[in-house]
Amino acid sequence: MFFYKPPVILLVMLSLSACSPLFVRTPPSMAGNDLSHGWKMEGRMVIDDGRESWHVRVVWRQLREHYELDFSTALGRKLARIAGNQNTASMTVPGRGGPVEYRGRPDALMRQYIGWVLPLDSFRYWVAGHVSPDGSADDIRRDAGGRLQGFEQQAWAVSYPRYFEDMQPAMPRKMRLVHPQLKVKLVVDRWSPA
Repeated sequence: MFFYKPPVILLVMLSLSACSPLFVRTPPSMAGNDLSHGWKMEGRMVIDDGRESWHVRVVWRQLREHYELDFSTALGRKLARIAGNQNTASMTVPGRGGPVEYRGRPDALMRQYIGWVLPLDSFRYWVAGHVSPDGSADDIRRDAGGRLQGFEQQAWAVSYPRYFEDMQPAMPRKMRLVHPQLKVKLVVDRWSPA
């Protein structure tokens, strides 16, 4: 009967794994970065209005004109879900008797029940590394590879300090948005096709 000591087994496993990789990582793809096919983004946001700041986790699902945003605390407690399109939205928030749903314009719902407003129609393009087609943009800056580094649009200064380098095409990893009334920092943890 053979008894191997753990260090011997570990050495054998390591020597065998040196011959071939244990994990093969395939770079994720966003299908040509075509927003019309949809995407899912998971990340963390810091929103600062000059008086208070909020740290939230966000999961954003975008399918053509329809979006769903889930906001939660760092520990996973649901804060709100906003779902809709550019014309109408519903916002669901936890309540004592169960979820409470509100309906209206996305910006009005955010202002009334959350306390701050993100221009969701444009933000869906910005978060994916594009200038919004809704209105002109100023001070457009690109790096040597053609990736968007920053611009100004609709009174927002948008910048991209970092991209996921292993994605084809490269998608934003970090983004900053500055408005006279609000500052937003977004760190994307994961991109996936919808």
